[in-house]
Amino acid sequence: MIYKPQKIDAMWDTWLYCHEGTYYLYYLTMGPTPRQGMHGQGVAMATSEDGAHWNEIGVVMPKDEGATGLGTGSVWKSADFDESGKFIMNYSTWFDWCIESQEIRFAESTDLIHWRKLGAECAFRADARWYETYPECKRARWDCIYSIPRPGGGRFGYWTAIPKGRPGFGLGETLDGAHWRALEPPIVENETQGECGAIEKIGDRFVMLYHGGNGTLIADKPQGPFFPAKKNRVLLGGHAYFTRFLPTPSGLLVNHHSFPRTGYGSPCYFAPLKRALVDAEGTVRLGYWEGNEALKGNRIEIEARDETHDDASRISSSITRLDAEQGTVIEGVLNVPPSADDRRTGLCIECRDGRNAAILVGAGGVTEFGAVQGDGTDFKQEFRVDREAPFGATARFRLLLRHALLEFYLDETLILCYSLPTDPTGGFGCVPNTLRPGTALSAWRMSLP
Repeated sequence: MIYKPQKIDAMWDTWLYCHEGTYYLYYLTMGPTPRQGMHGQGVAMATSEDGAHWNEIGVVMPKDEGATGLGTGSVWKSADFDESGKFIMNYSTWFDWCIESQEIRFAESTDLIHWRKLGAECAFRADARWYETYPECKRARWDCIYSIPRPGGGRFGYWTAIPKGRPGFGLGETLDGAHWRALEPPIVENETQGECGAIEKIGDRFVMLYHGGNGTLIADKPQGPFFPAKKNRVLLGGHAYFTRFLPTPSGLLVNHHSFPRTGYGSPCYFAPLKRALVDAEGTVRLGYWEGNEALKGNRIEIEARDETHDDASRISSSITRLDAEQGTVIEGVLNVPPSADDRRTGLCIECRDGRNAAILVGAGGVTEFGAVQGDGTDFKQEFRVDREAPFGATARFRLLLRHALLEFYLDETLILCYSLPTDPTGGFGCVPNTLRPGTALSAWRMSLP
């Protein structure tokens, strides 16, 4: 929601690398292909000094000559980085039908901006011993390595692939960062086939962002077995996709993109960075990153008014005008209903077709998102989110709103990224009895170009 490139038609998957205080953002450039719809046509990028404001560079690596498409990747240091200063990026390419005929290729750079593709000797193809291959399997994948340090040297890598006879993902290793060999895929219990986004060691366990980041898998060893997280199993959800980890000197962050309701291939946005939060039980959640305070520009005076109505089914609100086009950050403290029988509290955003979007918070912080008529009636739930977090009687909320996209947080925990039913008017309000007595709302216009 905070960055949409201007030099390309549309972006999709994103990945980042942080080096010497600069954030390097990479993303797929999307475009039409003959007979095969929208696919990646290359890699473009932007840089940032604060992780919130981005300087667009443009396309830095087009798809291979004659290829149909290019798939997402990630970046790591080569094994001889101290001598060569080289970084390695992987990407997938395919020449036949759609993404089933993928192989993984590599490029190198010394400045993270100018990339040189490596030769065919580094091409990494699907290993038929353990993985489905094209054209024998029409669903075969071989896409997007994310790597972590390997004990004894080199790196382990994990990527989207289809193991033979069971769900899962690819596993392999490299000694130099550019030449890879596949290993037998890990066992994945109680889960379906999905995309592998990223993996990092958090505490004593390995946490994988799976299904494009909409779920998490946990393992005690890098070789698995992997199991679904016991709590907060759907990590992201809503109108957002493909979480990736971003290690930084100040801790582990998470990035992803958010998209309007028109979906895949539409002009989407890079979302604000999130912090990876891990509680005492080892549950992973996405949290508000303090670096996003840089998004706050001029303060906006906002009046909090309360209204009551006899009709308990009505979701009414007092409306204040805000700048939804430029973007607004709104903060306050709300009441969390003590039981499921109590009326929910929450927020309303006015939309252009006479409907509102409602965010309704219930007992335990369980939150519903959906459309409601302009008069506050006929709420239709689209998402119900339970982060299984210990929210108290009150919770601090943050709402980041720009264009038709929003993010909603309770006590620094991301609840959902949500795309409004239609464009917002800038009207904003609180459901009656939402705000904690004696507190006020705070709001800022986003400091974005």
